[in-house]
Amino acid sequence: MNGQVSGFALYKDVVFSDKGIMCPGSGQVCCGTRKDNGKGIVWGSNEFRQVSGFAPYKNVVFSDKGIMCSKLVCWGTRKDNGKGIVWGNDWLQEVSGFAPYKDVVFSDKGIMCPGQVCCGTRKDNGKGIVWGNVRDRKVYGFAPYKNVVFSDKGLTCSVRVCYGTRKDNGKSIVWGNDWYKEISEFPRHIAFEALFMDDKAMHMCGVVKGGGLKCWGENYNKEATLPPMLKIRVESSCLAEHPEMDGPTACTTCGKDIHHTIIDPRTNTGTCTKTECPFCKPKVCCGEKHKHYVVNSESLEGVCVRHSDDCTPVCVPRGDGEPWRQRVCSKGCNQQIKVDKTGKLGPTHGSDNSQTDGFELVVCQADKRIVCEGDKRQHNLLGEATSGDQNSRSCSQEKEVVPVAICNFTVPLWNLGGTCISNMLDGLEFPNCPDKTSPRYQAIYDIAQHCRNATDAQMVNCRSTSLDAADQALCDASEAETAHCTRLAMSY
Repeated sequence: MNGQVSGFALYKDVVFSDKGIMCPGSGQVCCGTRKDNGKGIVWGSNEFRQVSGFAPYKNVVFSDKGIMCSKLVCWGTRKDNGKGIVWGNDWLQEVSGFAPYKDVVFSDKGIMCPGQVCCGTRKDNGKGIVWGNVRDRKVYGFAPYKNVVFSDKGLTCSVRVCYGTRKDNGKSIVWGNDWYKEISEFPRHIAFEALFMDDKAMHMCGVVKGGGLKCWGENYNKEATLPPMLKIRVESSCLAEHPEMDGPTACTTCGKDIHHTIIDPRTNTGTCTKTECPFCKPKVCCGEKHKHYVVNSESLEGVCVRHSDDCTPVCVPRGDGEPWRQRVCSKGCNQQIKVDKTGKLGPTHGSDNSQTDGFELVVCQADKRIVCEGDKRQHNLLGEATSGDQNSRSCSQEKEVVPVAICNFTVPLWNLGGTCISNMLDGLEFPNCPDKTSPRYQAIYDIAQHCRNATDAQMVNCRSTSLDAADQALCDASEAETAHCTRLAMSY
Protein backbone atom coordinates (compact mmCIF):
# COMPACT_ATOMS: atom_id res chain seq x y z
CA MET A 1 0.00 0.00 0.00
CA ASN A 2 2.88 2.38 0.74
CA GLY A 3 5.16 1.04 -1.94
CA GLN A 4 7.50 -0.67 0.47
CA VAL A 5 7.12 -4.02 -1.30
CA SER A 6 6.54 -2.99 -4.89
CA GLY A 7 9.18 -0.28 -4.63
CA PHE A 8 11.76 -2.89 -3.69
CA ALA A 9 11.46 -4.53 -7.11
CA LEU A 10 14.07 -2.11 -8.45
CA TYR A 11 16.59 -3.26 -5.84
CA LYS A 12 15.96 -7.00 -5.63
CA ASP A 13 19.41 -7.77 -7.08
CA VAL A 14 21.29 -5.23 -4.97
CA VAL A 15 23.79 -6.60 -2.47
CA PHE A 16 23.34 -4.64 0.73
CA SER A 17 25.90 -3.94 3.45
CA ASP A 18 26.24 -6.21 6.46
CA LYS A 19 23.73 -4.03 8.25
CA GLY A 20 21.06 -5.11 5.77
CA ILE A 21 17.87 -3.15 5.17
CA MET A 22 15.34 -1.70 7.60
CA CYS A 23 11.65 -0.79 7.49
CA PRO A 24 10.92 0.91 10.83
CA GLY A 25 7.73 -0.11 12.64
CA SER A 26 4.72 2.16 11.94
CA GLY A 27 6.83 3.84 9.25
CA GLN A 28 6.12 3.98 5.54
CA VAL A 29 9.61 3.70 4.08
CA CYS A 30 12.49 1.25 3.87
CA CYS A 31 16.20 1.97 3.49
CA GLY A 32 19.55 0.29 3.10
CA THR A 33 23.16 0.83 2.01
CA ARG A 34 24.78 -0.80 -1.01
CA LYS A 35 27.75 -3.01 -0.23
CA ASP A 36 29.57 -2.29 -3.51
CA ASN A 37 29.75 1.49 -3.24
CA GLY A 38 28.36 2.57 0.12
CA LYS A 39 25.53 4.60 -1.44
CA GLY A 40 22.10 4.65 0.17
CA ILE A 41 18.70 3.55 -1.13
CA VAL A 42 15.32 4.70 0.18
CA TRP A 43 11.91 3.55 -1.10
CA GLY A 44 8.27 3.50 -0.07
CA SER A 45 5.77 6.28 0.67
CA ASN A 46 6.83 9.89 0.37
CA GLU A 47 4.26 11.19 2.86
CA PHE A 48 7.00 12.38 5.20
CA ARG A 49 9.44 13.41 2.44
CA GLN A 50 11.89 10.68 3.31
CA VAL A 51 12.04 9.50 -0.32
CA SER A 52 12.06 12.83 -2.17
CA GLY A 53 14.21 14.40 0.52
CA PHE A 54 16.88 11.80 -0.22
CA ALA A 55 17.37 12.97 -3.80
CA PRO A 56 20.26 15.37 -3.04
CA TYR A 57 22.12 12.54 -1.28
CA LYS A 58 21.66 9.68 -3.74
CA ASN A 59 25.34 9.80 -4.74
CA VAL A 60 26.71 10.26 -1.23
CA VAL A 61 28.95 7.48 0.05
CA PHE A 62 27.91 6.81 3.64
CA SER A 63 30.05 5.59 6.53
CA ASP A 64 30.11 1.95 7.56
CA LYS A 65 27.09 2.68 9.76
CA GLY A 66 25.09 3.23 6.56
CA ILE A 67 21.78 5.09 6.55
CA MET A 68 18.88 4.57 8.92
CA CYS A 69 15.25 5.66 9.05
CA SER A 70 12.69 6.15 11.79
CA LYS A 71 8.98 6.74 11.27
CA LEU A 72 9.48 10.39 10.27
CA VAL A 73 13.12 11.01 9.31
CA CYS A 74 16.21 9.35 7.85
CA TRP A 75 19.85 10.06 8.62
CA GLY A 76 23.44 9.03 8.00
CA THR A 77 27.07 10.18 8.12
CA ARG A 78 29.21 10.92 5.07
CA LYS A 79 32.28 8.72 4.70
CA ASP A 80 34.41 11.39 3.05
CA ASN A 81 34.19 14.05 5.73
CA GLY A 82 32.26 12.66 8.71
CA LYS A 83 29.49 15.24 8.42
CA GLY A 84 25.91 14.27 9.18
CA ILE A 85 22.83 14.34 6.98
CA VAL A 86 19.19 14.41 8.13
CA TRP A 87 16.12 14.52 5.89
CA GLY A 88 12.39 13.84 6.03
CA ASN A 89 9.58 15.33 8.10
CA ASP A 90 10.35 18.42 10.16
CA TRP A 91 7.39 18.52 12.54
CA LEU A 92 9.67 18.33 15.55
CA GLN A 93 12.67 20.21 14.12
CA GLU A 94 14.80 17.13 13.61
CA VAL A 95 15.74 18.50 10.15
CA SER A 96 15.72 22.29 10.60
CA GLY A 97 17.22 21.93 14.08
CA PHE A 98 20.23 20.24 12.48
CA ALA A 99 21.13 23.35 10.42
CA PRO A 100 23.61 24.74 13.01
CA TYR A 101 25.48 21.42 12.95
CA LYS A 102 25.61 20.70 9.21
CA ASP A 103 29.37 21.37 9.11
CA VAL A 104 30.19 19.48 12.31
CA VAL A 105 32.39 16.42 11.91
CA PHE A 106 30.89 13.66 14.04
CA SER A 107 32.62 10.76 15.74
CA ASP A 108 32.76 7.36 14.05
CA LYS A 109 29.51 6.49 15.77
CA GLY A 110 27.77 9.09 13.63
CA ILE A 111 24.36 10.56 14.44
CA MET A 112 21.05 8.95 15.36
CA CYS A 113 17.40 10.08 15.39
CA PRO A 114 15.33 7.42 17.18
CA GLY A 115 12.26 9.57 17.87
CA GLN A 116 11.52 13.30 18.30
CA VAL A 117 15.21 14.04 18.88
CA CYS A 118 18.57 13.45 17.22
CA CYS A 119 22.01 13.29 18.79
CA GLY A 120 25.68 12.87 18.00
CA THR A 121 29.18 13.41 19.39
CA ARG A 122 31.66 15.88 17.94
CA LYS A 123 34.90 14.34 16.74
CA ASP A 124 37.03 17.38 17.53
CA ASN A 125 36.24 17.75 21.23
CA GLY A 126 34.05 14.83 22.29
CA LYS A 127 31.14 17.06 23.29
CA GLY A 128 27.59 15.97 22.60
CA ILE A 129 24.89 17.59 20.48
CA VAL A 130 21.15 17.01 20.91
CA TRP A 131 18.43 18.63 18.79
CA GLY A 132 14.79 18.15 17.81
CA ASN A 133 11.63 18.61 19.86
CA VAL A 134 12.51 21.45 22.23
CA ARG A 135 9.72 20.35 24.59
CA ASP A 136 11.22 16.90 24.98
CA ARG A 137 13.25 16.33 28.15
CA LYS A 138 15.96 14.71 26.09
CA VAL A 139 16.61 18.12 24.50
CA TYR A 140 16.19 20.61 27.34
CA GLY A 141 17.44 18.07 29.89
CA PHE A 142 20.78 18.05 28.05
CA ALA A 143 21.60 21.65 29.05
CA PRO A 144 23.67 20.70 32.17
CA TYR A 145 25.82 18.38 30.04
CA LYS A 146 26.47 20.53 26.95
CA ASN A 147 30.12 21.03 27.94
CA VAL A 148 30.73 17.44 29.06
CA VAL A 149 33.37 15.54 27.09
CA PHE A 150 32.04 12.06 26.46
CA SER A 151 34.00 8.82 26.16
CA ASP A 152 34.89 7.32 22.79
CA LYS A 153 31.51 5.56 22.77
CA GLY A 154 29.85 8.97 22.63
CA LEU A 155 26.25 9.59 23.63
CA THR A 156 23.23 7.54 22.62
CA CYS A 157 19.53 8.39 22.47
CA SER A 158 16.55 6.05 22.48
CA VAL A 159 12.90 6.95 22.15
CA ARG A 160 12.67 7.97 25.83
CA VAL A 161 16.14 8.72 27.20
CA CYS A 162 19.68 9.73 26.24
CA TYR A 163 22.84 8.51 27.96
CA GLY A 164 26.61 8.53 27.80
CA THR A 165 29.78 8.23 29.87
CA ARG A 166 32.00 11.14 30.93
CA LYS A 167 35.59 10.88 29.74
CA ASP A 168 37.05 12.70 32.75
CA ASN A 169 35.76 10.44 35.51
CA GLY A 170 34.08 7.48 33.78
CA LYS A 171 30.70 8.20 35.36
CA SER A 172 27.54 7.54 33.37
CA ILE A 173 24.86 10.15 32.67
CA VAL A 174 21.21 9.49 31.88
CA TRP A 175 18.56 12.11 31.10
CA GLY A 176 15.19 12.37 29.38
CA ASN A 177 11.74 11.04 30.18
CA ASP A 178 11.19 9.12 33.40
CA TRP A 179 8.01 7.32 32.37
CA TYR A 180 9.28 3.96 33.58
CA LYS A 181 11.77 5.23 36.21
CA GLU A 182 14.69 4.97 33.83
CA ILE A 183 16.08 8.17 35.38
CA SER A 184 14.89 8.07 39.01
CA GLU A 185 16.06 4.46 39.54
CA PHE A 186 19.37 4.91 37.70
CA PRO A 187 22.09 3.63 40.11
CA ARG A 188 24.48 6.59 39.95
CA HIS A 189 26.82 5.04 42.51
CA ILE A 190 27.70 2.18 40.15
CA ALA A 191 30.49 2.53 37.58
CA PHE A 192 29.37 1.14 34.22
CA GLU A 193 31.36 0.10 31.18
CA ALA A 194 28.35 0.54 28.92
CA LEU A 195 24.60 1.25 29.07
CA PHE A 196 21.90 -0.22 26.85
CA MET A 197 18.25 0.52 26.14
CA ASP A 198 16.16 -0.85 23.29
CA ASP A 199 13.56 1.52 21.82
CA LYS A 200 10.81 -0.99 22.54
CA ALA A 201 11.96 -1.71 26.07
CA MET A 202 10.77 0.02 29.23
CA HIS A 203 13.91 -0.63 31.25
CA MET A 204 17.66 -0.03 30.99
CA CYS A 205 20.64 -2.25 31.65
CA GLY A 206 24.33 -1.61 32.14
CA VAL A 207 27.52 -3.65 32.19
CA VAL A 208 29.21 -3.00 35.54
CA LYS A 209 32.94 -2.27 35.57
CA GLY A 210 34.72 -5.24 37.05
CA GLY A 211 31.92 -7.62 36.08
CA GLY A 212 28.20 -8.06 36.39
CA LEU A 213 25.03 -6.64 34.91
CA LYS A 214 22.50 -4.23 36.43
CA CYS A 215 18.99 -3.45 35.14
CA TRP A 216 16.34 -0.97 36.31
CA GLY A 217 13.05 0.56 35.19
CA GLU A 218 9.77 -1.18 34.41
CA ASN A 219 9.74 -4.64 36.02
CA TYR A 220 6.10 -5.66 35.69
CA ASN A 221 7.04 -8.84 33.86
CA LYS A 222 10.38 -9.24 35.68
CA GLU A 223 12.19 -7.93 32.62
CA ALA A 224 14.60 -5.96 34.82
CA THR A 225 15.18 -8.92 37.16
CA LEU A 226 18.33 -10.77 36.22
CA PRO A 227 18.41 -14.58 36.19
CA PRO A 228 20.26 -16.04 39.18
CA MET A 229 23.92 -16.90 38.63
CA LEU A 230 23.99 -14.97 35.35
CA LYS A 231 27.53 -14.52 34.00
CA ILE A 232 28.01 -12.17 31.08
CA ARG A 233 31.75 -12.58 30.57
CA VAL A 234 34.58 -15.05 30.99
CA GLU A 235 37.69 -13.93 32.82
CA SER A 236 40.64 -14.69 30.55
CA SER A 237 43.18 -14.97 33.37
CA CYS A 238 41.32 -17.86 35.04
CA LEU A 239 41.49 -21.54 34.16
CA ALA A 240 38.24 -21.97 36.09
CA GLU A 241 36.12 -19.37 37.86
CA HIS A 242 33.32 -19.15 40.41
CA PRO A 243 29.84 -19.33 38.81
CA GLU A 244 28.49 -16.42 40.88
CA MET A 245 31.46 -14.04 40.65
CA ASP A 246 33.02 -11.92 37.92
CA GLY A 247 36.30 -10.25 37.20
CA PRO A 248 39.97 -11.13 37.81
CA THR A 249 39.33 -12.05 41.47
CA ALA A 250 36.80 -14.78 40.52
CA CYS A 251 39.44 -17.42 39.67
CA THR A 252 39.23 -20.78 41.44
CA THR A 253 41.93 -22.50 39.37
CA CYS A 254 44.91 -21.18 37.44
CA GLY A 255 46.92 -22.56 34.54
CA LYS A 256 50.33 -24.20 34.64
CA ASP A 257 53.07 -22.11 36.29
CA ILE A 258 50.49 -19.46 37.21
CA HIS A 259 50.11 -18.40 40.85
CA HIS A 260 46.67 -18.43 42.54
CA THR A 261 46.34 -15.81 45.29
CA ILE A 262 43.25 -16.38 47.48
CA ILE A 263 41.26 -13.19 48.11
CA ASP A 264 38.06 -14.81 49.40
CA PRO A 265 38.72 -18.08 51.25
CA ARG A 266 35.01 -18.86 51.65
CA THR A 267 34.64 -19.26 47.88
CA ASN A 268 38.29 -20.22 47.24
CA THR A 269 38.51 -17.37 44.73
CA GLY A 270 41.33 -15.01 43.93
CA THR A 271 43.67 -13.82 41.19
CA CYS A 272 45.85 -15.70 38.70
CA THR A 273 49.19 -13.98 38.03
CA LYS A 274 52.50 -14.91 36.45
CA THR A 275 54.40 -13.64 39.48
CA GLU A 276 53.45 -14.69 42.99
CA CYS A 277 51.14 -12.13 44.60
CA PRO A 278 52.45 -8.94 42.93
CA PHE A 279 50.26 -6.80 45.18
CA CYS A 280 51.25 -8.40 48.50
CA LYS A 281 52.35 -6.13 51.36
CA PRO A 282 53.03 -6.29 55.12
CA LYS A 283 50.07 -6.12 57.49
CA VAL A 284 51.07 -2.64 58.67
CA CYS A 285 50.33 -1.32 55.19
CA CYS A 286 46.67 -2.33 55.29
CA GLY A 287 44.16 0.48 55.62
CA GLU A 288 41.58 0.97 58.35
CA LYS A 289 38.96 -1.80 58.57
CA HIS A 290 40.97 -4.11 56.32
CA LYS A 291 42.07 -7.62 57.23
CA HIS A 292 45.39 -9.14 56.15
CA TYR A 293 45.58 -12.60 54.57
CA VAL A 294 49.16 -13.89 54.73
CA VAL A 295 50.30 -15.33 51.38
CA ASN A 296 54.05 -15.73 51.97
CA SER A 297 54.59 -17.66 55.20
CA GLU A 298 58.24 -16.64 55.46
CA SER A 299 58.00 -12.87 54.89
CA LEU A 300 54.44 -12.71 56.32
CA GLU A 301 53.40 -10.50 53.40
CA GLY A 302 49.89 -10.86 52.06
CA VAL A 303 46.80 -9.16 50.67
CA CYS A 304 44.64 -6.52 52.33
CA VAL A 305 40.90 -7.11 52.01
CA ARG A 306 38.10 -5.11 53.59
CA HIS A 307 36.48 -6.81 56.57
CA SER A 308 33.27 -8.75 55.94
CA ASP A 309 31.08 -11.10 57.95
CA ASP A 310 33.05 -14.10 56.70
CA CYS A 311 35.61 -15.52 59.14
CA THR A 312 37.07 -18.26 56.91
CA PRO A 313 40.87 -18.44 57.40
CA VAL A 314 43.66 -18.66 54.82
CA CYS A 315 46.48 -21.07 55.67
CA VAL A 316 49.82 -21.22 53.87
CA PRO A 317 51.58 -23.13 52.57
CA ARG A 318 48.71 -25.19 51.24
CA GLY A 319 49.03 -28.94 51.53
CA ASP A 320 51.58 -31.03 53.44
CA GLY A 321 54.27 -31.30 50.76
CA GLU A 322 56.69 -28.91 52.54
CA PRO A 323 56.41 -29.65 56.28
CA TRP A 324 59.73 -27.89 57.01
CA ARG A 325 58.29 -24.52 56.03
CA GLN A 326 56.76 -22.14 58.57
CA ARG A 327 52.95 -22.40 58.51
CA VAL A 328 50.68 -19.37 58.92
CA CYS A 329 46.89 -19.11 59.24
CA SER A 330 45.21 -15.71 59.16
CA LYS A 331 41.65 -14.47 59.21
CA GLY A 332 39.53 -11.43 59.99
CA CYS A 333 35.85 -10.54 60.08
CA ASN A 334 33.13 -8.46 61.70
CA GLN A 335 31.22 -10.23 64.46
CA GLN A 336 28.22 -9.19 66.54
CA ILE A 337 27.46 -9.60 70.22
CA LYS A 338 24.28 -8.81 72.15
CA VAL A 339 24.93 -7.24 75.56
CA ASP A 340 23.02 -5.63 78.42
CA LYS A 341 23.06 -1.86 78.48
CA THR A 342 25.41 -0.85 81.29
CA GLY A 343 25.12 2.90 81.47
CA LYS A 344 28.81 3.25 80.62
CA LEU A 345 28.27 2.98 76.91
CA GLY A 346 28.22 6.16 74.88
CA PRO A 347 24.84 7.76 74.04
CA THR A 348 22.58 5.79 71.70
CA HIS A 349 19.44 6.84 69.89
CA GLY A 350 15.81 6.33 70.96
CA SER A 351 14.03 3.04 71.58
CA ASP A 352 10.96 1.49 70.07
CA ASN A 353 10.52 -1.82 71.91
CA SER A 354 11.73 -3.78 74.92
CA GLN A 355 14.58 -5.31 72.92
CA THR A 356 15.88 -1.85 72.13
CA ASP A 357 15.40 -0.67 75.70
CA GLY A 358 17.36 -3.46 77.34
CA PHE A 359 20.17 -4.48 74.99
CA GLU A 360 22.97 -3.21 72.81
CA LEU A 361 24.25 -4.73 69.58
CA VAL A 362 28.03 -4.35 69.42
CA VAL A 363 29.89 -4.91 66.13
CA CYS A 364 33.42 -6.12 66.80
CA GLN A 365 36.19 -6.21 64.22
CA ALA A 366 38.28 -9.32 64.84
CA ASP A 367 41.68 -10.27 63.41
CA LYS A 368 43.79 -13.32 64.18
CA ARG A 369 47.08 -14.75 62.94
CA ILE A 370 48.74 -17.99 64.06
CA VAL A 371 52.35 -18.71 63.11
CA CYS A 372 53.83 -22.20 63.60
CA GLU A 373 57.45 -23.12 63.10
CA GLY A 374 58.29 -25.53 60.34
CA ASP A 375 59.14 -29.14 61.09
CA LYS A 376 62.94 -29.03 61.64
CA ARG A 377 63.36 -32.80 61.56
CA GLN A 378 65.20 -34.49 58.72
CA HIS A 379 62.93 -35.50 55.80
CA ASN A 380 63.33 -37.80 52.85
CA LEU A 381 62.42 -36.93 49.26
CA LEU A 382 58.80 -37.86 49.95
CA GLY A 383 58.56 -35.29 52.75
CA GLU A 384 58.48 -37.98 55.44
CA ALA A 385 60.28 -37.26 58.72
CA THR A 386 63.21 -39.59 59.36
CA SER A 387 64.61 -38.20 62.63
CA GLY A 388 64.03 -35.70 65.43
CA ASP A 389 61.32 -34.90 67.95
CA GLN A 390 57.86 -34.44 66.38
CA ASN A 391 56.83 -32.14 69.26
CA SER A 392 59.71 -29.70 68.80
CA ARG A 393 57.66 -27.13 66.84
CA SER A 394 56.10 -24.15 68.60
CA CYS A 395 53.27 -21.80 67.60
CA SER A 396 52.38 -18.21 68.48
CA GLN A 397 49.27 -16.19 67.88
CA GLU A 398 48.25 -12.55 67.53
CA LYS A 399 44.64 -11.55 68.13
CA GLU A 400 42.96 -8.15 68.05
CA VAL A 401 39.25 -7.55 68.59
CA VAL A 402 37.97 -3.96 68.70
CA PRO A 403 34.50 -2.36 68.62
CA VAL A 404 33.52 -0.52 65.43
CA ALA A 405 29.78 0.11 65.84
CA ILE A 406 27.13 0.21 68.58
CA CYS A 407 23.37 -0.15 68.03
CA ASN A 408 20.21 -0.38 70.05
CA PHE A 409 19.47 -4.06 69.63
CA THR A 410 16.70 -5.12 67.26
CA VAL A 411 16.34 -8.42 65.45
CA PRO A 412 16.18 -6.78 61.97
CA LEU A 413 19.46 -4.94 62.64
CA TRP A 414 21.07 -8.13 63.89
CA ASN A 415 20.01 -9.88 60.67
CA LEU A 416 21.70 -7.20 58.56
CA GLY A 417 25.10 -8.29 59.84
CA GLY A 418 27.90 -6.25 61.36
CA THR A 419 29.60 -5.40 58.06
CA CYS A 420 26.52 -3.78 56.56
CA ILE A 421 25.99 -1.69 59.72
CA SER A 422 29.63 -0.56 59.94
CA ASN A 423 29.92 0.24 56.23
CA MET A 424 26.65 2.19 56.17
CA LEU A 425 27.85 4.30 59.12
CA ASP A 426 31.06 4.97 57.16
CA GLY A 427 29.02 6.01 54.11
CA LEU A 428 30.67 3.51 51.77
CA GLU A 429 29.55 3.48 48.15
CA PHE A 430 29.28 -0.33 48.20
CA PRO A 431 28.31 -1.20 51.80
CA ASN A 432 28.00 -4.98 51.36
CA CYS A 433 24.35 -5.00 52.48
CA PRO A 434 21.42 -7.25 51.48
CA ASP A 435 19.98 -6.62 48.03
CA LYS A 436 16.85 -4.49 47.67
CA THR A 437 14.87 -7.64 46.88
CA SER A 438 15.77 -9.17 50.27
CA PRO A 439 13.27 -8.92 53.14
CA ARG A 440 16.22 -7.85 55.33
CA TYR A 441 16.83 -4.71 53.25
CA GLN A 442 14.26 -2.51 55.03
CA ALA A 443 16.27 -2.61 58.26
CA ILE A 444 18.96 -0.49 56.57
CA TYR A 445 16.75 2.55 57.17
CA ASP A 446 16.99 1.88 60.95
CA ILE A 447 20.78 2.23 61.06
CA ALA A 448 20.79 6.03 61.16
CA GLN A 449 18.30 6.05 64.05
CA HIS A 450 19.64 3.20 66.18
CA CYS A 451 23.37 2.91 65.42
CA ARG A 452 26.57 4.92 65.78
CA ASN A 453 30.29 4.39 65.40
CA ALA A 454 32.17 3.04 68.40
CA THR A 455 33.51 5.60 70.86
CA ASP A 456 36.93 6.87 69.82
CA ALA A 457 39.12 7.83 72.80
CA GLN A 458 42.48 7.62 71.01
CA MET A 459 43.10 11.34 71.42
CA VAL A 460 42.62 11.15 75.21
CA ASN A 461 45.18 9.81 77.67
CA CYS A 462 42.78 7.57 79.56
CA ARG A 463 45.52 6.60 82.04
CA SER A 464 45.68 10.12 83.38
CA THR A 465 44.32 10.71 86.89
CA SER A 466 43.32 14.30 86.17
CA LEU A 467 40.73 13.94 83.40
CA ASP A 468 37.80 16.30 83.28
CA ALA A 469 34.27 14.87 83.38
CA ALA A 470 33.79 14.82 79.60
CA ASP A 471 37.07 13.01 78.89
CA GLN A 472 36.48 10.58 81.75
CA ALA A 473 33.04 9.72 80.33
CA LEU A 474 34.63 9.17 76.92
CA CYS A 475 37.24 6.85 78.35
CA ASP A 476 34.66 4.91 80.39
CA ALA A 477 32.48 4.40 77.33
CA SER A 478 35.42 3.25 75.21
CA GLU A 479 36.56 0.87 77.95
CA ALA A 480 33.09 -0.66 78.29
CA GLU A 481 32.71 -1.17 74.54
CA THR A 482 36.16 -2.72 74.28
CA ALA A 483 35.34 -5.04 77.19
CA HIS A 484 32.37 -6.45 75.27
CA CYS A 485 34.62 -7.29 72.32
CA THR A 486 37.32 -8.68 74.61
CA ARG A 487 34.83 -11.22 75.94
CA LEU A 488 33.86 -12.09 72.36
CA ALA A 489 37.54 -12.66 71.58
CA MET A 490 37.56 -15.66 73.92
CA SER A 491 35.67 -17.64 71.27
CA TYR A 492 37.52 -16.28 68.23
